[in-house]
Amino acid sequence: MVKQQRFLPVLCLLFATTFSMPILAQPANDDCTGAIPIDVGDTPIDTTSATSSGLAGGGCGGGSGGAWNDIWFSYTAPDNGNLSLSTCDQATFDSDLVIYDGDCSSLNEVGCNGDGTDPNTGVACTGFTSYAEMVVVAGVTYLVRVGGWADGDVGTGTLTLAFTSATLPVQTLDCILDPIDNTVAMTWANSDAYDEINIYLNGTLEAALPGSDASYTSGALGFGASQFCVEAILGGVLSQQVCCTVVILEPCPAADGIISDFPAPPVADGGSVSCGAGGFHAENHFWKKWNLNGQVGATNIELTCVEIGVNASTPGAGPTQPMAINVYLDEDGTQWPTVTSMTLIATYDFGLPGGIDNEVYPVIFPTPISIPCSSITGANATLVIDVMCYDLNQQDAFWMGTQDVATGAQAQPSFLSAAACGIPNPIDVAAIGFGDLQWVIEAHFNLLGTTCGGAAGLANFQCNNTDADTAVEVSWDAPASTPDSYDVYVDAALVANIPGTDNFYFTPGLTPYQQHTITVQEIVGGSAISDTNCSINVNPTNDTYDGAEPIGVGTVPFQCDPTFNGTDSPAIDIAVCDFGFGVQQQYNDIFFCYTATSTGPVIVTTCGATGDTNLSVYNNGCADDDPANVIACNDDATSGLCGVAAELIFDAVNGVSYMIRLGTFNPAGLASGDLTINDCVPPTNIAVDSDCNSGDVTLTWDAGTNWSSLEVTRDGGTIATLAVTDTSYVDAAVANGDHVYEVVADCGSGPNPTTVNTSVLTYAGQTDLIFAVEGLQTAGDLGAIDSGAALLLALTDAGRDAALLRMSPVDYACVTDADIANIWMMTGTVPTDYRINQAEGDLLGTLGNDGKGIYFEGGDHFGWQHQASLFDSRDGVDDGTYNTGDGDDLFTAMDGLNAGNLDTSDQVDVIYNQDNIGGNDWTDWLTPATTDAFGPNAAPAWKYAVSLGTPEYFTTVYYDTDSGGKTISSSWEFGGYGGDQVDLAGRYAVAFGGTEPEFRRGDSNGDGTVNIADPVQTLANLFSGGDDPGCADTADSNDDGSVNIADPVKTLGYLFSMQPPPPAPGPTDCGPDPTDDTVECLDYNTC
Repeated sequence: MVKQQRFLPVLCLLFATTFSMPILAQPANDDCTGAIPIDVGDTPIDTTSATSSGLAGGGCGGGSGGAWNDIWFSYTAPDNGNLSLSTCDQATFDSDLVIYDGDCSSLNEVGCNGDGTDPNTGVACTGFTSYAEMVVVAGVTYLVRVGGWADGDVGTGTLTLAFTSATLPVQTLDCILDPIDNTVAMTWANSDAYDEINIYLNGTLEAALPGSDASYTSGALGFGASQFCVEAILGGVLSQQVCCTVVILEPCPAADGIISDFPAPPVADGGSVSCGAGGFHAENHFWKKWNLNGQVGATNIELTCVEIGVNASTPGAGPTQPMAINVYLDEDGTQWPTVTSMTLIATYDFGLPGGIDNEVYPVIFPTPISIPCSSITGANATLVIDVMCYDLNQQDAFWMGTQDVATGAQAQPSFLSAAACGIPNPIDVAAIGFGDLQWVIEAHFNLLGTTCGGAAGLANFQCNNTDADTAVEVSWDAPASTPDSYDVYVDAALVANIPGTDNFYFTPGLTPYQQHTITVQEIVGGSAISDTNCSINVNPTNDTYDGAEPIGVGTVPFQCDPTFNGTDSPAIDIAVCDFGFGVQQQYNDIFFCYTATSTGPVIVTTCGATGDTNLSVYNNGCADDDPANVIACNDDATSGLCGVAAELIFDAVNGVSYMIRLGTFNPAGLASGDLTINDCVPPTNIAVDSDCNSGDVTLTWDAGTNWSSLEVTRDGGTIATLAVTDTSYVDAAVANGDHVYEVVADCGSGPNPTTVNTSVLTYAGQTDLIFAVEGLQTAGDLGAIDSGAALLLALTDAGRDAALLRMSPVDYACVTDADIANIWMMTGTVPTDYRINQAEGDLLGTLGNDGKGIYFEGGDHFGWQHQASLFDSRDGVDDGTYNTGDGDDLFTAMDGLNAGNLDTSDQVDVIYNQDNIGGNDWTDWLTPATTDAFGPNAAPAWKYAVSLGTPEYFTTVYYDTDSGGKTISSSWEFGGYGGDQVDLAGRYAVAFGGTEPEFRRGDSNGDGTVNIADPVQTLANLFSGGDDPGCADTADSNDDGSVNIADPVKTLGYLFSMQPPPPAPGPTDCGPDPTDDTVECLDYNTC
């Protein structure tokens, strides 16, 4: 009673109060044809009730989005001149500006901006507001479109226009440098009959020309960047300057020597590779290293200049690309390649001009970089140079220049590191499949005249792996004075004393997959006068085919590691054997030699191993690696239970030797585990069919050879013993749920099972079927989140009749049943995602055509490895962006958007829990389609949270199709959604056109009856922090589309003043909400 008494004054007030709700109307300038004329100065803007025009967003970059929920203005230029348009720091929403000439039927975009910069301060506009400048022509009317970056980005603010009369600038300026005399020939087109034309060089007036001139040739230029600008004058009024920049490279100053791997001056005529992540060019590091004593001896030096090859440079903002030269020293040669273990001597930042392509660019140090003596005295002292491209998260890019191997070969390898691509420390580019790339990096130095003490060590000291052996070949140049002998050490242990006339040595076999240090000392008069060493990662014997390891039936451990395994053999010829997906090379490969002891099929598998492996078999007597001899190959096991491990079967002949090649799919890939060879092949081509009407499970397989027994197990227990000639079995009336079957063959040496998973669901009229296929191709690995199970729980709690199957929809015959309203396809995210095939995609397209709602959740389907199918025309995603939006690992929070029938715009900064903890989910970027076959109404429903900064992108698209079922396409896992999953599932179901849950209006506490406790519950929720009703529709007693103080008034009037009851479904009978509003019913369980 105390709780009721507390609200008596409020209840009395309610009976004497009336309320009204505002109705929002679309603005008069919601469409282009209603554009409001404006002039310079401030104009209020309000897009809160605006709709979207359906036009493309601005095409000028600068953070332009879709200009959603747009309003229109028009401006007529009073004269030729310059116009600025600004919402900078003046709008409450993420704005876009798009400017057109022409009329509404023939719009021609002439300017735009998304995320602007304040021209007075140079600081980015707050809240992603906008600033644009453009040249306008007297008398021309321009249409100005103001919208939001994404659908649902709406608000109020001010649009400011400023105009300055000016002469029209010249057009099509072209500047050509004459490399002989360093002059520049300029040409342009005049836009008007000018009085005079001024030419500026680097901001200083260079020449004044007659107004009719349209060309100019400069005098000889000096080194560096020169900017020429053309300014027109008419009637004493100046035009904007139109500019071009030419660059004359200053050569490195004369020096005492050059540290280089090239026998002749290099040229930048080769290809390149670099890391890009999140749609932007990432921070990249391009490395070379040299033994200082092998290059300059034990003399103190200073670096004066570094020449670098430039394949291409594209600055993102301004005329130059921010770069740096980092100079490191590895004093004893053992710290490489761990960057943090080396000594950073100096960093020199510089700006690389844009437009330099396939050139060698000199980076001259204003102050030479001295290499201290203490770093040079070690015989294995190593100079390391890192050419670094900064990541500015802009549309900037840099590709390191290389010399084509056909032009000339370098002596040492090139290295790359990029943390954004999972390479924190330098890795040989050959290890990632780019062995033909040779970075052009040369360091120019002067000798300082100081000998650093100690012997210089042996020049050109080299350590190399040997084929088919774990011995290391050590070589060096003969010193000027022949020593008495050499002592050779391996890992500080003396292994040999050899004559002083020798200049090479082969060590004993060393432990593979380890780094070893080889030291050679010059011995004179019984004492060491120099000490030279190298560290080397020792390859295994079977790193090349001529060292193939003999193996028989059974299991042998393996390891593929780019640090220790090269990619030495030719790629597979897809005309002979096709891995699929365009795969040809087996990276980081190792070799085995198997001699058959029987005739018949042999299975070779890495199932259970870590890493993405592939296999091939050569019928060559283990004598060569000719791709023409390949008889079998596999990239990913077809059973789907081995993940990305490989498995193949080939027919062997007793006594014949076959070479087995094992490698990785990715050049930088790591793999380890067991390689298994079995000549008692378990059942193959196993298939399972679950009857959706009877619950019968039918298994089929191919007949085998040499089997002595055959049995079938379900969930670990034997359910049938069969004749060895049987090829099928029916397990009748199996209980609903997930089941694991094994068909087990035995040749007398032990069981050899083949495993297959299936789901059983005897269909009973469920409206929503969830096909949770994640894990079916990754040995059951679902990652950290079981998204299918999460969705089942959420749909059930939202009042849906849902069921879950862990199988492909093509294997469930009842999927076409008319009672099924929605299909939920849960393929998961990388690396445990399921890749659909064309048949599955065609089925989804057909089901959508038949009127079923389709939810598709996929981590790589849209942005990386798209499978074309009929579903493409129904997915709502722009077909032209398939395989281009592979995304990044930054998606950890999301903002909702208004996609029409699916409105999540009230959800802001919702946490997203990634499925691949500690790895990379690669959340695809989705672009809504405008030309899919079922209408133009595709819109984003979720985007990358604004709180995370840039870049902004969409991750869910809702397609409100003109016919058939609706579609929701998403690149993240429902189970990772950190908000109210029941609420989200309910919204999705309603967006599909699902039936609203049933409830009693007025029963806000959900106890099944409407009484005084219900308005008390609503008042507590509104005014004193009481619990939200599980079904908000129950509290919306007057059905006006919102829950407010008028609702308990309505209920009290019905209970105590003989007023009409709350609207349908009413307070006594259950039913759905007949009103289309934003109030939802998510949890009401008393009907």
